[in-house]
Amino acid sequence: MKKSKNLKGKIGAVMLSLVLALTMVVTPSMFTTKSVSADEENTENVKSQKIFDNWTMAAQIADKTTNYFDADGTPDLQTAVFYTELQYGIKPNTNEEIKAEDFCKKVKDNFTGIKSFTEADLAKINPLGMYTYDQENHKIIIPGGGAGSGLICTFIGQNEVNFGNVKYGKWKDLAVPSEEPYYIALDVKDNGQIKAYREIKSEDVSVDVDIYR
Repeated sequence: MKKSKNLKGKIGAVMLSLVLALTMVVTPSMFTTKSVSADEENTENVKSQKIFDNWTMAAQIADKTTNYFDADGTPDLQTAVFYTELQYGIKPNTNEEIKAEDFCKKVKDNFTGIKSFTEADLAKINPLGMYTYDQENHKIIIPGGGAGSGLICTFIGQNEVNFGNVKYGKWKDLAVPSEEPYYIALDVKDNGQIKAYREIKSEDVSVDVDIYR
């Protein structure tokens, strides 16, 4: 029961970031900037924010918010599976069933660093209560989610680059307001595949905040 409450808290924490997010512009001095925007009216930005939100939520649930990509670009597979599950959406009090074969293909297609992913790989992943893998019937079952508070990652903007775009965010623990934020960059190709993740040091980031109704 305690694990279930903790899991709901983790999911809700990142959902909370959507409510708290402001319109911001970020310019990391370590990159060449073409354009940066968090304009929620732009369809492409809405799609981009969804990728960012799902990935950071998956990272938090897997407890790998700082280091979940290998040197060769392969992501932590547990985080990759959680990300793929979140793409299907978590609906309160609703179980969603997905063919395992389709789910595994989606995991592979989501990341440039994953060359193959099968049910044999899926069977090795600890689901942490996020989903149920029914091996006998070759299905993934996604349960409804809950809400909570705590550590959040806020999307603060993106840059267009030659392979797609780079999305920027800031991890912050609301329970420890004095703690320095942890800035991140998520590289995403034009086809939606996640290419890489890295930390951006706070001294390399400048942020202008524009608050309006």
